[in-house]
Amino acid sequence: MKGWCPILFVLFLPGFEGCIPKPVKPVAVQEKNTHYVTEFSFPNSSTMLESITHSVSKVITVAYYTNYGFDAKAHIKQYSLFDGDYKKSAVSITVSHETVSGTATLISRVDNRVVFLTSAHILDLPDTVVAFSDPSKTFSTDEIKSIAIKDKQEIYCRDLPGCGPMDLLAMDRGNDIALIGRLCSEAPEGMNPFNFPAGRAKELGWGCAAYVIGFPMGSPMITRGIISNPNQDETGTFMIDALFNKGFSGGIILAAREGSPGFELVGMVRSAYSKKEYVLRPEKEIHEYTYNNNAPYNGEIHVGTNESINYGVTYVIPVEALRTFYKHFRPELIYHGYNLDSFFLQGEK
Repeated sequence: MKGWCPILFVLFLPGFEGCIPKPVKPVAVQEKNTHYVTEFSFPNSSTMLESITHSVSKVITVAYYTNYGFDAKAHIKQYSLFDGDYKKSAVSITVSHETVSGTATLISRVDNRVVFLTSAHILDLPDTVVAFSDPSKTFSTDEIKSIAIKDKQEIYCRDLPGCGPMDLLAMDRGNDIALIGRLCSEAPEGMNPFNFPAGRAKELGWGCAAYVIGFPMGSPMITRGIISNPNQDETGTFMIDALFNKGFSGGIILAAREGSPGFELVGMVRSAYSKKEYVLRPEKEIHEYTYNNNAPYNGEIHVGTNESINYGVTYVIPVEALRTFYKHFRPELIYHGYNLDSFFLQGEK
């Protein structure tokens, strides 16, 4: 029997090995892939982007001003504005309006109540504009040449003309985030609320692909860009090289995860890097009067400004900052009937 023991051991070893439970290696499957794609196309991407365009609208802010002009002999100083007597010294009184446009996204539509997400600077037109006699000085002792006082301001969404002027629901000037909304008199048509989940900007990496939807120069447009310098701060701030034109502010930024069937909201366009340049302008702009290029100009010269945009350097607001904004204003918003948890808090961990 002793001689059989090694043989039995050898013969039955495979059987014993098959019965011993092996450690099971965890399958690397997660509910949500943590990696965003670096390519711009995947199945049905065009169809999904088209559907999202029905959630994005052009937003227009119009501010109406009364302008008071003063003669140098009046010696109007900045402290003179507090008592209101400056109006009696005005040598000219005119009215004007300023218009700013950008992009807003419909994030909620319950019955006839609509809410749009947009950038604060589109809505934040100054209440008072003071022009000093000497533009290089702005101290309280310097004389004022003119002052413009805002009488009223109205906000419209182009694709919902029947709703009338929108109400400002919440605004954070520092982070450039705002909500506008209104209880429309009739059911809005032609627009659908944004119906894709909120993502995590902190999980974006160098080279990730993203789409931007907005209204540059007042026209609906989709552009794309590459993510750079991700995770600049605790909110996941990043930059994108998408081409930026005026009107894109407030546009939404979309990215897709590996293996995901759709897009996620990862941020909102804020602004592009630009610089202001002073230029000399003729008395009348070129669209009002055609000058002879072969003859010297002898008219009055004015100083104007040109804003030069450095295309491809676009600053954004990460989706984490949008959530923080909502949490801050949530009690007040819910009190007034605007519960937006399903949009802002759906992707929170």
